[in-house]
Amino acid sequence: GSIARELGAEMMIVKGPMLKQQGLRQQEHSGDVDLWMRAADIERMNAPLEAWGWAQGGDLWERYGLGHSVTFRPNVWGCEVDVHRRMTGIGADDASAFELLLQQSTDACFAGVNIRVPRPEAHAVIAGLHMMRPEPGRARPGWVASATAKCLAAAGVESLTFAERVGSYDALYEAAVIAFPDEQLRTPTKTFVEQWGLHAARD
Repeated sequence: GSIARELGAEMMIVKGPMLKQQGLRQQEHSGDVDLWMRAADIERMNAPLEAWGWAQGGDLWERYGLGHSVTFRPNVWGCEVDVHRRMTGIGADDASAFELLLQQSTDACFAGVNIRVPRPEAHAVIAGLHMMRPEPGRARPGWVASATAKCLAAAGVESLTFAERVGSYDALYEAAVIAFPDEQLRTPTKTFVEQWGLHAARD
């Protein structure tokens, strides 16, 4: 957060402990730190992060057509940092999605540094997409849709409004039906491949 501020770059922390604080999941801690920035700003983070002990490891999902973040691996620190330019399952272009997310964000304090984080209705969509994201060569476990539904329900039906705005409603539809059984939800208009942007994916 301090590095981004010094660079004059806007950044958000997504997922992680804030999901617990916002009542969107029970798990308190995460195994890494997830940031979201404009794509142009990610490159500017390379040298400063390397100076602090992280080395860029690339985007392991790019070859599957699911590229969405750059992983920085620690040389000294014990925690990886994933810097997102998008979240798989969002239909809006990267720039538009980031601006919409900024509009649905608020301040939180981490180690004395104020950083933007998504509000619950937007954060539930991000967390839901992370859970629902298909993994090449693996069938999605049956519990995933139910777990995602709990997250969406905790944020309220407003989460679907944000999902529509960023073009991820169709990707979350299976979970939304479980989360909001009394709502009249529109049926998806995209195929599974289109919902998740898997046009270049391969097993």
